[in-house]
Amino acid sequence: MKIFICGSASGTEPVKGRHHSAWILESGNKLYQFDAGENSVCQAYLNGLSPCRLQALFNTHPHFDHIGGLPHLLWTIRKIINKKWDTMDMVPLPVYTPDPQILEHAFAFLGHSEFAGIRDATAVKIRDGVIFDDGTVKVEAFHNRHLGIPEDGNWKSFSFRINCEGKTIVDSGDLHSTEELTEMLNKKCDLLMMESGHHHPWESAEKLLAMPNIPEKLLFRHHGRDIINRYEETVSRTRQVWSGQELFFAEDGMSLYILAEKSAS
Repeated sequence: MKIFICGSASGTEPVKGRHHSAWILESGNKLYQFDAGENSVCQAYLNGLSPCRLQALFNTHPHFDHIGGLPHLLWTIRKIINKKWDTMDMVPLPVYTPDPQILEHAFAFLGHSEFAGIRDATAVKIRDGVIFDDGTVKVEAFHNRHLGIPEDGNWKSFSFRINCEGKTIVDSGDLHSTEELTEMLNKKCDLLMMESGHHHPWESAEKLLAMPNIPEKLLFRHHGRDIINRYEETVSRTRQVWSGQELFFAEDGMSLYILAEKSAS
């Protein structure tokens, strides 16, 4: 199982070497994308991850730095198939999102007729609980307060707990507070992908050490000013807190491999 970072930055102005949030989980020949920052499909394709292999796209919330690359993703799939660079059988791409209108807007921007007979996409509204399970990857959604508490109960921001190859990955999405991860970390977590755009990484690390189960690996992504402007200081300060544990800071184009659980003989 491989984690590939398409974009490591939060919703900042353009920063050299960093694009907005997106990452891909690869298991076997299948790809699963989480968020779609503005350069995600280009970064993935140039590293051998064709969007034609995507089984699903999961959007944590509808801010532009998490979904601005969706039209480009859809357009690239059409371009690849039209040129016969990828001949895999295409089925509609499910886009799991708290706001299904984002897919409508993407099609309106591109012109929906261009996609007829090639590969369409369908929006699936995210609610709490298991939202996806294809036998390879299982995704469970947990709402958070990044976009506030909705009066109508229609939550717009989510975190994900992902099971694949006997391992568990937690994607924090954007959070109001680190404590919102408590329920997701009540079980063993092999990798926590924690946003660092709205919280100081060293403070998040300290709070995570008090959780019911400490993640085996901690990867900070969705970087804000701490990483962009004070990288060395931030990394050093966070490592002092997270001493003795595996700690990573995401970079665009970075791959992280997670060994699958071996079956008992």
